[in-house]
Amino acid sequence: MNRDEFVRVVTQLVHGTDNVYVPSYPVCVECKLNGTVCRYDEGDYCLGPIALAGCGAPCPADGIPCEACRGMVEDANQKSIEKVMMEHGGLSEKRAKEKTRMFTANFRSDA
Repeated sequence: MNRDEFVRVVTQLVHGTDNVYVPSYPVCVECKLNGTVCRYDEGDYCLGPIALAGCGAPCPADGIPCEACRGMVEDANQKSIEKVMMEHGGLSEKRAKEKTRMFTANFRSDA
């Protein structure tokens, strides 16, 4: 959680908001809004296409692949991102599967 998100959440709670807003879109949206070069364009991997946004995408902006530390978007297509990470990010099948399970170990039923 960054400072801006903390202030937003506390403000919402102080004003009696029942549901705190959490973005439902992927980190890629924030990268595009920030003008960040896609990690895949740099020959790297990234979980941004399926990672839950709200962080402001500081990792990709600093040249670090998104690791989806905030979790996955609803209905994340993990099989597809594994394929993309293998074909465009240079990861082995085993490593791509491990990356998609880093923070969601119990998320997949076929793991």
